[in-house]
Amino acid sequence: MVEQLHFAKPKSAPPSQQRRRINQVSYRGFPDALTQAIHEAAQELLVSTDEFVLALLEYALGKCQAGKLPIDPQPARIKMTLFPTNPKPVSTCIQNKKPKAKKTEPPRWATVVTFRGIPPVVRDAVKDIGAENDIPIGEVAAFLIDHALRAFRSGELVLHPVPKPGAKTLYKD
Repeated sequence: MVEQLHFAKPKSAPPSQQRRRINQVSYRGFPDALTQAIHEAAQELLVSTDEFVLALLEYALGKCQAGKLPIDPQPARIKMTLFPTNPKPVSTCIQNKKPKAKKTEPPRWATVVTFRGIPPVVRDAVKDIGAENDIPIGEVAAFLIDHALRAFRSGELVLHPVPKPGAKTLYKD
């Protein structure tokens, strides 16, 4: 009877979609305000958000590799233990705890953004910075993009959009 059961084969994406995913990155914990600022700045330049993010990441990574942008992680929270390394006993007492109020907005880590057209070299550089400093990759990307976006807003980073050659028409809009 078991031999007669056929299991569904795992579906894989068609080759055309697999190629598209090669240069696609997703970052978890990306602030919504930063995402909105990226979209607005890209619209000002009349370029795609993905191209704008690539330019920002390349700028910030260059600054980071030159030593002009220090990565200085801070402890997120201090964890406590009841079993310290010294042999002194720790007294415990039971307290009545009130139930926690439910949060209305989703946690920051639940926010995911995806950008396309990011080459593996840039993706791996962001990943390496996160691994070296024990920081989530999404936070590293947000930090780098935020730094570059501030440089763009202040005029330190100047981007010149160029028209893309595209289809031609005989009709004017």
